[in-house]
Amino acid sequence: MQVKATKIIQAGSVEGALYGLCLGATQTDFFSCGSDKKLQHWSLHEPLHSVFALQFPQSLYAVCFIRNKDLLITGAGNGWLVVLSLKTKSVVKEFIHHRSVIFDIIYSTVHNLIVVASGDGSVSFIDAENLEVKKQVQICQEKIRDLSLSPNESELAIACGDGTIRIFDLANLEEKESFVAHQFSTTAVRFHPNGKLLVSGGKDAHLKVWERNADAMFNCLVSIPAHNYAIYSIEFHPQLNIFATGSRDKTIKLWNASNFDFLLRISKENNEGHVNSVNKLLWSQSDNQLISCGDDRSIIVWDIAVVS
Repeated sequence: MQVKATKIIQAGSVEGALYGLCLGATQTDFFSCGSDKKLQHWSLHEPLHSVFALQFPQSLYAVCFIRNKDLLITGAGNGWLVVLSLKTKSVVKEFIHHRSVIFDIIYSTVHNLIVVASGDGSVSFIDAENLEVKKQVQICQEKIRDLSLSPNESELAIACGDGTIRIFDLANLEEKESFVAHQFSTTAVRFHPNGKLLVSGGKDAHLKVWERNADAMFNCLVSIPAHNYAIYSIEFHPQLNIFATGSRDKTIKLWNASNFDFLLRISKENNEGHVNSVNKLLWSQSDNQLISCGDDRSIIVWDIAVVS
C-alpha cells in the first residue's frame, strides 16, 4: 500500500495554539478550541472559514459534540467544563469537579455517558441525560491526556501520565486492567477498529500495538520508534485501512492498520505542514480528508489518497 497527502486548505484566522478538534453535525463541519480562548465552528466547504466563534475566559483544551442531543462540550485549562446548546449557543450547565486542564472529552452513545479526562489525574463519568456526575475516579497523580472507546463501547482505555494504560468496564465503571505501556507517560491511545487490538503512543515517542492474550490481558505485539518526540494523537480512518499519528516533533505520519508498516511522513519540509507541535488529528467523514491542528496556530486539511 502507498499513500500520498496533498495540502488543501489552511485556516488563517486563529489567534493561538490549537488543542482540540471534533466532528460537527454534518460530514463537512467540525469544531476547534485552543489557547486563544475561542471555541470555533468550521466548514470544510472551500475556502475553510469559521462559521462562528464563542469567546471564553479561559484557554480551551478539549471539545466534544453530541449530535443526538445537540450539545457542545468544552473543557478549560483550570478544569472548568461547560455544556452548551449548539442551537441557542447558550450554557446549559457548568462543572468545576476537576482541578486542572481538561485534556479530553468523549461520549458513549451506548451508555449515554460523557467521560472527561483531566490533568489532575482523574476521570469523571457524567450521565448525559441529566448532566449529573455519576462517578469520579482518581486514576493517578499525573496528567491523563487521552481516552478511547472500544468499537462496541463496552470498554474505555485511559492514557495515563504514569506510563500506564487503564481499561475500564463501562457497564459498571470499574477498572478491569492496568498495565505499564510507555516510559515516562502514555500520551495517546486508540482501540483498533477490529476490536482486538489497542494502539498507544507515549512521551517516549514510541508507537505500540497491544493484543489480548488467552487470559484477556494485553501484551505488546509491536513497538515502533515512530517519532522524535511525544505522540499526541492517534486516529484511524473510518473506512480505509490506515491510521495517522501526530507528534510534538511537528510531523504527521500515516501507517498501515493491518501490518503497522510506515507509509508516509507529512512535514513542513515536504508538504508545507506544521512548524510546531501537532496536537490533534481528525478524519472527516467524507473525501478522505485529514484535519490537523497544532501550536503554530493553524488548522490544515489534507487530502489523503491511496495510490496502490
